[in-house]
Amino acid sequence: MDKVHNSEPEALRALKDEHASKRQDITFQEKQAPSPYSSARAALEQYITKIQKDVLSHERALRLIGSRMPLFNAMDETKQWLKAAGKFATDEEFNAHGEKLRQLLEQLDQKMCEAETALKQFHELRQVLSLQLITVRFS
Repeated sequence: MDKVHNSEPEALRALKDEHASKRQDITFQEKQAPSPYSSARAALEQYITKIQKDVLSHERALRLIGSRMPLFNAMDETKQWLKAAGKFATDEEFNAHGEKLRQLLEQLDQKMCEAETALKQFHELRQVLSLQLITVRFS
């Protein structure tokens, strides 16, 4: 019986030690900086790369509708934020910056639709003018 009685405090002590070490692990993990390459950060970086490749390459069209600089400025601002604060940012912050870029692209899309409509109207007007010139010559 003495043997059983003596082993209980050792087992209890072992459990307490194990529990204490797990608590330290949890505390240590909470204090660590978030991974600089979380999935939200990676998604934002890919989004920036895609915008640079697919949208900003159409610089002349962006200039014509007056959207080049706002887009460039937003991209630069986001890249600067990634360098300065991105290491310690939360997924929500990465997503907020991605959402800001998405909204800017949505506005750009709206401007492009307006530009397409205007271009169609210019084309129709050009046809009318061409017909007027032809009828004036033959009159």
